Amino acid sequence: MAQEGLKNSLAQQDQPRTTFEQSVLVNLCAGDYGLRDRVLLEFLRTAHLLVNQVIASMRAGNASETRSLAHALKGSSRLIGALALGDLCEAIEAANGNHSNDTFAFQLQSEFESLTTVIRNQLEGQ
Repeated sequence: MAQEGLKNSLAQQDQPRTTFEQSVLVNLCAGDYGLRDRVLLEFLRTAHLLVNQVIASMRAGNASETRSLAHALKGSSRLIGALALGDLCEAIEAANGNHSNDTFAFQLQSEFESLTTVIRNQLEGQ
């Protein structure tokens, strides 16, 4: 069963998702851009910590902690519209330590850096 979940999650990665779908959060905030900005700043702060914790947990080989942290990051990512990061976290969760942690760590760091750039550009009005 876990193997099937991993295959489904990895298959979804073959279909690239948008790094940041702004409309998700704008709708959630009912068009209140001040609230959106505060939520995005808080997301960047907490997600940065979670990304580092997920990577450290993967490198330590702690599958249970990795799943838990990836699950938390997946939820907050999808809530704000960071769909690609949410999908990657789902794949990490489903892998259950059965996939190269170095590959996932690189992908996670890379996706978060891309997302951070996109969000900072949004906050600066670009």
